[in-house]
Amino acid sequence: AGAGAGAGAGAGAGAGAGAGAGARSFPSLSSPLGSLRKGISSFLSSRISKDEEVKLVEDELPDTIIGHASPVDSFDMRDPQQAEEAKRLLRSCSQPVLLKHACQHWRALKTWSRRRVEEEITSGIVRVAPSSNILQCNSNSRLIKEGTFLPPSRMAFMSGQEFCRRIQEDRGGLPPLFYDEQERVYLQTEAPESMLSEAPIPAYWEELGVEAGGCTNFWVSTKGLVSPLHYDATHSFLAQVKGSKRMLLWDAKKLQDFYVYPRDHPMYRRSRVNPQLPPSMDEESRAQLVGNMKERFPQFFSSVAEEAFEVFIEPGDAVFFPAYWFHYTESRDFSISLGYRYLDVE
Repeated sequence: AGAGAGAGAGAGAGAGAGAGAGARSFPSLSSPLGSLRKGISSFLSSRISKDEEVKLVEDELPDTIIGHASPVDSFDMRDPQQAEEAKRLLRSCSQPVLLKHACQHWRALKTWSRRRVEEEITSGIVRVAPSSNILQCNSNSRLIKEGTFLPPSRMAFMSGQEFCRRIQEDRGGLPPLFYDEQERVYLQTEAPESMLSEAPIPAYWEELGVEAGGCTNFWVSTKGLVSPLHYDATHSFLAQVKGSKRMLLWDAKKLQDFYVYPRDHPMYRRSRVNPQLPPSMDEESRAQLVGNMKERFPQFFSSVAEEAFEVFIEPGDAVFFPAYWFHYTESRDFSISLGYRYLDVE
Protein backbone atom coordinates (compact mmCIF):
# COMPACT_ATOMS: atom_id res chain seq x y z
CA ALA A 1 0.00 0.00 0.00
CA GLY A 2 2.90 2.32 0.79
CA ALA A 3 4.42 1.58 -2.60
CA GLY A 4 1.06 2.22 -4.21
CA ALA A 5 0.80 5.61 -2.53
CA GLY A 6 4.28 6.48 -3.77
CA ALA A 7 3.35 5.43 -7.29
CA GLY A 8 0.22 7.56 -7.06
CA ALA A 9 2.30 10.59 -6.11
CA GLY A 10 4.52 10.05 -9.12
CA ALA A 11 1.48 9.72 -11.37
CA GLY A 12 0.15 12.99 -9.97
CA ALA A 13 3.35 14.78 -10.86
CA GLY A 14 3.24 13.44 -14.38
CA ALA A 15 -0.40 14.42 -14.80
CA GLY A 16 0.35 17.92 -13.59
CA ALA A 17 3.07 18.29 -16.21
CA GLY A 18 0.60 17.35 -18.91
CA ALA A 19 -2.36 19.35 -17.58
CA GLY A 20 -2.12 21.82 -20.47
CA ALA A 21 -2.78 18.93 -22.84
CA GLY A 22 -6.08 18.16 -21.10
CA ALA A 23 -4.75 15.48 -18.70
CA ARG A 24 -6.51 15.03 -15.38
CA SER A 25 -4.60 16.61 -12.47
CA PHE A 26 -4.26 15.01 -9.02
CA PRO A 27 -4.05 16.86 -5.68
CA SER A 28 -0.53 17.93 -4.88
CA LEU A 29 1.16 16.74 -1.68
CA SER A 30 0.76 20.25 -0.30
CA SER A 31 -3.06 20.02 -0.52
CA PRO A 32 -5.10 18.53 2.40
CA LEU A 33 -5.82 15.32 0.44
CA GLY A 34 -2.21 15.08 -0.66
CA SER A 35 -1.06 15.50 2.94
CA LEU A 36 -3.40 12.69 4.04
CA ARG A 37 -2.00 10.39 1.36
CA LYS A 38 1.52 11.25 2.43
CA GLY A 39 0.60 10.56 6.08
CA ILE A 40 -0.89 7.16 5.25
CA SER A 41 2.19 6.26 3.22
CA SER A 42 4.48 7.24 6.10
CA PHE A 43 2.36 5.26 8.59
CA LEU A 44 2.44 2.11 6.46
CA SER A 45 6.18 2.49 5.86
CA SER A 46 6.64 2.79 9.62
CA ARG A 47 4.56 -0.37 10.19
CA ILE A 48 6.69 -2.27 7.66
CA SER A 49 9.92 -0.94 9.18
CA LYS A 50 8.86 -1.95 12.69
CA ASP A 51 7.80 -5.38 11.44
CA GLU A 52 11.25 -5.92 9.95
CA GLU A 53 12.91 -4.84 13.19
CA VAL A 54 11.10 -7.47 15.29
CA LYS A 55 13.48 -10.27 16.27
CA LEU A 56 11.99 -13.71 16.71
CA VAL A 57 13.31 -16.21 19.20
CA GLU A 58 15.75 -18.73 17.72
CA ASP A 59 17.00 -21.92 19.35
CA GLU A 60 19.96 -24.08 18.50
CA LEU A 61 18.91 -27.41 17.04
CA PRO A 62 20.21 -30.31 19.16
CA ASP A 63 22.41 -33.11 17.92
CA THR A 64 20.84 -36.56 17.98
CA ILE A 65 21.94 -40.15 18.48
CA ILE A 66 20.58 -41.00 15.02
CA GLY A 67 23.35 -42.24 12.77
CA HIS A 68 22.90 -42.99 9.08
CA ALA A 69 19.75 -41.67 7.35
CA SER A 70 18.73 -42.48 3.77
CA PRO A 71 17.14 -39.75 1.64
CA VAL A 72 13.42 -40.00 0.94
CA ASP A 73 12.57 -40.57 -2.74
CA SER A 74 12.13 -37.16 -4.35
CA PHE A 75 10.21 -36.14 -7.47
CA ASP A 76 10.05 -32.82 -9.30
CA MET A 77 6.32 -32.34 -9.80
CA ARG A 78 6.95 -29.87 -12.67
CA ASP A 79 8.21 -32.80 -14.75
CA PRO A 80 5.26 -34.86 -16.12
CA GLN A 81 7.14 -38.15 -16.09
CA GLN A 82 8.39 -37.69 -12.52
CA ALA A 83 4.94 -36.54 -11.43
CA GLU A 84 3.34 -39.74 -12.74
CA GLU A 85 5.92 -41.89 -10.98
CA ALA A 86 5.31 -39.98 -7.74
CA LYS A 87 1.54 -40.54 -8.02
CA ARG A 88 2.12 -44.26 -8.54
CA LEU A 89 4.07 -44.41 -5.29
CA LEU A 90 1.48 -42.28 -3.50
CA ARG A 91 -1.29 -44.69 -4.45
CA SER A 92 0.61 -47.51 -2.78
CA CYS A 93 0.83 -45.56 0.53
CA SER A 94 3.90 -47.65 1.30
CA GLN A 95 6.68 -45.09 1.83
CA PRO A 96 7.39 -41.36 2.29
CA VAL A 97 7.55 -39.32 -0.92
CA LEU A 98 8.96 -35.81 -1.34
CA LEU A 99 6.99 -33.79 -3.89
CA LYS A 100 9.26 -30.95 -4.99
CA HIS A 101 7.42 -27.81 -6.19
CA ALA A 102 4.04 -29.53 -5.69
CA CYS A 103 2.60 -26.29 -4.26
CA GLN A 104 4.60 -23.74 -6.22
CA HIS A 105 1.40 -22.28 -7.68
CA TRP A 106 0.02 -21.33 -4.27
CA ARG A 107 -0.54 -17.63 -3.71
CA ALA A 108 0.19 -18.35 -0.04
CA LEU A 109 3.91 -18.58 -0.83
CA LYS A 110 3.88 -14.83 -1.43
CA THR A 111 1.18 -13.63 0.94
CA TRP A 112 1.60 -15.62 4.16
CA SER A 113 3.79 -14.08 6.85
CA ARG A 114 3.96 -13.44 10.57
CA ARG A 115 1.82 -10.33 10.10
CA ARG A 116 -0.79 -12.43 8.28
CA VAL A 117 -0.95 -14.77 11.26
CA GLU A 118 -1.55 -11.74 13.49
CA GLU A 119 -4.42 -10.58 11.31
CA GLU A 120 -6.18 -13.87 10.51
CA ILE A 121 -6.05 -15.97 13.69
CA THR A 122 -8.70 -14.72 16.10
CA SER A 123 -8.38 -17.66 18.51
CA GLY A 124 -6.09 -20.62 17.89
CA ILE A 125 -4.74 -23.67 19.71
CA VAL A 126 -1.18 -23.15 20.92
CA ARG A 127 1.06 -25.75 22.51
CA VAL A 128 3.15 -24.24 25.33
CA ALA A 129 6.32 -26.02 26.49
CA PRO A 130 9.18 -25.31 28.91
CA SER A 131 11.76 -25.54 26.10
CA SER A 132 12.10 -25.81 22.33
CA ASN A 133 11.33 -29.54 22.62
CA ILE A 134 7.56 -29.49 22.05
CA LEU A 135 6.51 -32.82 23.53
CA GLN A 136 2.75 -33.19 23.16
CA CYS A 137 0.36 -35.22 25.28
CA ASN A 138 -3.33 -35.95 25.72
CA SER A 139 -4.44 -33.15 28.03
CA ASN A 140 -7.76 -34.93 28.66
CA SER A 141 -6.07 -38.02 30.05
CA ARG A 142 -7.36 -39.29 33.39
CA LEU A 143 -3.79 -39.42 34.76
CA ILE A 144 -3.28 -35.72 34.05
CA LYS A 145 -6.67 -34.73 35.46
CA GLU A 146 -5.96 -36.71 38.65
CA GLY A 147 -2.59 -35.04 38.98
CA THR A 148 -0.64 -38.33 38.90
CA PHE A 149 1.18 -37.41 35.66
CA LEU A 150 2.84 -34.06 35.07
CA PRO A 151 2.23 -33.01 31.43
CA PRO A 152 5.37 -32.09 29.46
CA SER A 153 3.48 -29.25 27.76
CA ARG A 154 0.22 -27.33 28.09
CA MET A 155 -2.45 -26.24 25.65
CA ALA A 156 -3.72 -22.66 25.45
CA PHE A 157 -5.99 -20.61 23.22
CA MET A 158 -4.79 -17.24 22.04
CA SER A 159 -5.12 -14.75 19.23
CA GLY A 160 -2.61 -14.50 16.41
CA GLN A 161 -1.52 -11.15 17.82
CA GLU A 162 -0.65 -12.65 21.21
CA PHE A 163 1.09 -15.65 19.64
CA CYS A 164 3.22 -13.37 17.44
CA ARG A 165 4.24 -11.37 20.50
CA ARG A 166 5.21 -14.53 22.37
CA ILE A 167 7.54 -15.73 19.59
CA GLN A 168 9.60 -12.55 19.86
CA GLU A 169 12.90 -12.64 21.75
CA ASP A 170 11.39 -10.89 24.77
CA ARG A 171 7.86 -12.32 24.25
CA GLY A 172 6.79 -8.78 23.34
CA GLY A 173 6.93 -7.86 27.01
CA LEU A 174 4.43 -10.57 28.02
CA PRO A 175 5.11 -12.80 31.06
CA PRO A 176 5.47 -16.60 30.63
CA LEU A 177 2.18 -18.51 30.74
CA PHE A 178 3.22 -21.65 32.65
CA TYR A 179 7.02 -21.96 32.76
CA ASP A 180 10.16 -19.81 32.97
CA GLU A 181 12.02 -17.57 30.54
CA GLN A 182 12.78 -20.52 28.23
CA GLU A 183 9.08 -21.11 27.55
CA ARG A 184 8.24 -21.70 23.88
CA VAL A 185 4.96 -21.65 21.96
CA TYR A 186 3.90 -23.55 18.83
CA LEU A 187 0.70 -22.65 16.95
CA GLN A 188 -1.15 -25.86 16.03
CA THR A 189 -4.64 -24.88 15.03
CA GLU A 190 -7.20 -25.20 12.26
CA ALA A 191 -6.36 -23.19 9.17
CA PRO A 192 -8.74 -20.25 8.60
CA GLU A 193 -10.83 -20.40 5.43
CA SER A 194 -9.63 -16.93 4.44
CA MET A 195 -6.10 -18.29 4.14
CA LEU A 196 -6.91 -21.75 2.77
CA SER A 197 -8.31 -20.16 -0.39
CA GLU A 198 -4.70 -19.19 -1.17
CA ALA A 199 -3.47 -22.79 -0.75
CA PRO A 200 -5.85 -25.04 -2.75
CA ILE A 201 -5.45 -28.79 -2.28
CA PRO A 202 -4.09 -30.43 -5.46
CA ALA A 203 -6.78 -32.54 -7.12
CA TYR A 204 -4.74 -35.74 -6.97
CA TRP A 205 -4.43 -35.41 -3.17
CA GLU A 206 -8.22 -35.52 -2.90
CA GLU A 207 -8.32 -38.50 -5.26
CA LEU A 208 -5.89 -40.30 -2.96
CA GLY A 209 -8.08 -39.72 0.09
CA VAL A 210 -7.20 -36.34 1.63
CA GLU A 211 -10.14 -34.87 3.54
CA ALA A 212 -10.76 -31.72 1.50
CA GLY A 213 -13.63 -30.47 3.64
CA GLY A 214 -12.15 -31.38 6.99
CA CYS A 215 -9.73 -29.72 9.38
CA THR A 216 -6.44 -28.65 7.84
CA ASN A 217 -3.73 -28.21 10.45
CA PHE A 218 -2.02 -24.82 10.43
CA TRP A 219 1.40 -25.00 12.09
CA VAL A 220 3.57 -21.99 12.89
CA SER A 221 6.90 -22.41 14.68
CA THR A 222 10.15 -20.57 15.29
CA LYS A 223 13.65 -21.66 14.35
CA GLY A 224 14.92 -24.52 16.51
CA LEU A 225 11.59 -25.96 17.62
CA VAL A 226 11.44 -29.75 17.61
CA SER A 227 8.48 -32.12 17.42
CA PRO A 228 9.89 -35.29 19.09
CA LEU A 229 9.39 -38.91 18.09
CA HIS A 230 5.75 -39.86 17.49
CA TYR A 231 3.52 -41.47 14.88
CA ASP A 232 0.14 -40.57 13.37
CA ALA A 233 -2.71 -43.02 12.86
CA THR A 234 -3.56 -41.68 9.38
CA HIS A 235 -1.67 -41.07 6.17
CA SER A 236 -0.62 -37.42 5.88
CA PHE A 237 0.74 -34.68 3.65
CA LEU A 238 2.85 -31.87 5.07
CA ALA A 239 3.10 -28.81 2.80
CA GLN A 240 5.67 -26.09 3.47
CA VAL A 241 4.72 -22.45 2.91
CA LYS A 242 7.40 -20.45 4.76
CA GLY A 243 10.81 -21.50 6.06
CA SER A 244 12.13 -25.06 5.98
CA LYS A 245 11.86 -28.25 8.00
CA ARG A 246 13.83 -31.45 8.37
CA MET A 247 12.13 -34.76 9.10
CA LEU A 248 13.48 -38.13 10.14
CA LEU A 249 11.12 -41.05 9.51
CA TRP A 250 11.06 -44.78 10.23
CA ASP A 251 9.18 -47.66 8.63
CA ALA A 252 5.99 -48.72 10.42
CA LYS A 253 7.49 -52.21 10.66
CA LYS A 254 9.82 -50.80 13.34
CA LEU A 255 6.96 -49.49 15.48
CA GLN A 256 7.46 -51.81 18.43
CA ASP A 257 11.16 -50.96 18.64
CA PHE A 258 10.36 -47.39 19.72
CA TYR A 259 9.19 -48.33 23.23
CA VAL A 260 5.78 -46.75 22.67
CA TYR A 261 3.72 -45.61 25.65
CA PRO A 262 0.58 -47.76 26.24
CA ARG A 263 -2.80 -46.79 24.83
CA ASP A 264 -4.22 -45.43 28.11
CA HIS A 265 -1.15 -43.25 28.81
CA PRO A 266 -1.16 -39.44 28.15
CA MET A 267 1.87 -39.97 25.89
CA TYR A 268 0.28 -42.63 23.71
CA ARG A 269 1.69 -42.71 20.13
CA ARG A 270 4.96 -41.29 21.44
CA SER A 271 8.29 -42.92 22.13
CA ARG A 272 10.02 -43.24 25.49
CA VAL A 273 13.28 -42.67 23.62
CA ASN A 274 14.58 -39.11 23.44
CA PRO A 275 17.22 -39.09 20.66
CA GLN A 276 18.45 -35.58 21.46
CA LEU A 277 21.89 -34.80 22.86
CA PRO A 278 22.22 -31.58 24.90
CA PRO A 279 24.46 -29.13 22.98
CA SER A 280 26.40 -28.08 26.10
CA MET A 281 27.33 -31.64 27.08
CA ASP A 282 31.00 -32.66 26.80
CA GLU A 283 32.09 -35.80 24.93
CA GLU A 284 32.56 -37.92 28.05
CA SER A 285 29.11 -37.04 29.37
CA ARG A 286 27.56 -37.71 25.97
CA ALA A 287 29.19 -41.13 25.81
CA GLN A 288 27.85 -41.94 29.25
CA LEU A 289 24.35 -40.77 28.30
CA VAL A 290 24.32 -42.86 25.12
CA GLY A 291 25.61 -45.87 27.06
CA ASN A 292 22.78 -45.57 29.56
CA MET A 293 20.24 -45.23 26.75
CA LYS A 294 21.57 -48.37 25.04
CA GLU A 295 20.99 -50.29 28.26
CA ARG A 296 17.42 -48.97 28.60
CA PHE A 297 16.41 -49.20 24.93
CA PRO A 298 18.51 -51.95 23.28
CA GLN A 299 16.00 -52.65 20.49
CA PHE A 300 15.97 -49.02 19.42
CA PHE A 301 19.74 -48.98 18.97
CA SER A 302 19.99 -52.39 17.32
CA SER A 303 17.00 -51.98 14.98
CA VAL A 304 16.12 -48.30 14.55
CA ALA A 305 18.93 -45.81 15.15
CA GLU A 306 20.67 -46.54 11.83
CA GLU A 307 17.52 -47.08 9.74
CA ALA A 308 16.07 -43.58 9.41
CA PHE A 309 14.87 -41.82 6.27
CA GLU A 310 15.61 -38.10 5.98
CA VAL A 311 13.86 -35.31 4.09
CA PHE A 312 14.31 -31.53 3.87
CA ILE A 313 11.15 -29.59 2.98
CA GLU A 314 11.40 -26.13 1.40
CA PRO A 315 8.66 -23.59 0.53
CA GLY A 316 6.46 -24.98 -2.25
CA ASP A 317 7.35 -28.60 -1.39
CA ALA A 318 5.17 -31.26 0.21
CA VAL A 319 5.99 -34.61 1.76
CA PHE A 320 3.70 -37.61 2.06
CA PHE A 321 4.24 -40.06 4.91
CA PRO A 322 2.18 -43.17 5.74
CA ALA A 323 0.33 -43.96 8.94
CA TYR A 324 2.32 -45.51 11.80
CA TRP A 325 5.65 -44.21 10.54
CA PHE A 326 7.50 -42.68 13.48
CA HIS A 327 8.86 -39.22 12.71
CA TYR A 328 10.94 -36.46 14.27
CA THR A 329 10.64 -32.92 12.90
CA GLU A 330 12.87 -29.84 13.19
CA SER A 331 11.97 -26.26 12.25
CA ARG A 332 15.07 -24.83 10.63
CA ASP A 333 13.62 -21.31 10.19
CA PHE A 334 10.49 -19.40 11.12
CA SER A 335 8.06 -21.87 9.60
CA ILE A 336 4.48 -21.99 8.35
CA SER A 337 3.19 -25.41 7.30
CA LEU A 338 -0.10 -27.07 6.44
CA GLY A 339 -0.94 -30.63 7.44
CA TYR A 340 -3.53 -32.75 5.64
CA ARG A 341 -4.98 -36.03 6.94
CA TYR A 342 -6.55 -38.84 4.95
CA LEU A 343 -10.25 -39.62 5.37
CA ASP A 344 -9.62 -43.26 6.24
CA VAL A 345 -6.30 -45.03 6.68
CA GLU A 346 -7.81 -48.21 5.27
